[in-house]
Amino acid sequence: EGRADILVCTTIIETGIDMPQVNTIVIDEPALLGLAQLHQLRGRVGRGELQGYAWLLYEGSRNTVNERLRILEQYSGLVYGAQTLRSSFEKFVSLIAILFQHILGLGAGFDVAQKDLEIRGMGSVLGVEQSGKTTTMEPIDFARMLAEEISLAKQPELRSLPPLPEVAATEIFLPVDSHIPRDYITDDHLRLEIYFQLANADNEDDLQQLAERIGKLWGTPMPLKMVQFLNLIEMKIYGKSLGISKIVADKPHIMIDWDIAARTLKFLASFIVDERDRDRFSFDGENGQIILRGMGLLAGDTQVSKLKSWLQIFSRCNREMRVAESRTGSSP
Repeated sequence: EGRADILVCTTIIETGIDMPQVNTIVIDEPALLGLAQLHQLRGRVGRGELQGYAWLLYEGSRNTVNERLRILEQYSGLVYGAQTLRSSFEKFVSLIAILFQHILGLGAGFDVAQKDLEIRGMGSVLGVEQSGKTTTMEPIDFARMLAEEISLAKQPELRSLPPLPEVAATEIFLPVDSHIPRDYITDDHLRLEIYFQLANADNEDDLQQLAERIGKLWGTPMPLKMVQFLNLIEMKIYGKSLGISKIVADKPHIMIDWDIAARTLKFLASFIVDERDRDRFSFDGENGQIILRGMGLLAGDTQVSKLKSWLQIFSRCNREMRVAESRTGSSP
């Protein structure tokens, strides 16, 4: 009867088609679209004097859709309501009506796209996946790493790692109960032999093989005191490879005797993902110490866990840098 003009189309219309006389859009299965796409699509109507309306139809309960709509409301000043209907096939169909009130500003699109990245995931940077949380890295961490890489590209001298000092051993004094319990290895001679073997483990692989052999002989899971003893041995291996002479818990901080430059510390600490952890590192050039602010107030088990992970990161970074230098024949 010509009462209405209807255009059936794909998402191609999001690319800037301007039809001021159109005031209503119906989007089927919005859960299949990205938040940025929904933001663009709903912008195709209400471009003239007529009030704009958008109807988003989807089957079942889709929490992701509701989350996207809440973000659209936050950044675009729109209001929506939802109603659930029961079809003849005993399915629930949610009908969401969105009333466009006003656009908050030209920057809303960027904010929506940023939230879309957080919801859908950034996919694989090096692969073909364009969405999905294929890694555990959060968008804010990826943005930070990208900014750091750009900074390093502008200053290539910061990418090198100077030679680290050499020490005979690393001493560790942390408030944690760590030893081989008598009720775990009951024979005194065997227990002393295990102490000797652990103390002479030269690298991570040797320590892991020894720990596996202990577990097979005396059972797993190991007592917590034994686990912490192994953790401290592993930390000493990392510390020696890095040239750390001593680690001491001195409330409220942890003090590390480590004769390195401030630039070296900054370079190594940049590989720690959590910004709050990176901010704990403070350089004391006068005393040749690294201060881990506030770490001494944490429980001993937490101190060991965090320090072990950081030293592992530093040690592997140092090892990989040395391998790269040997391949290129260069030195910092």
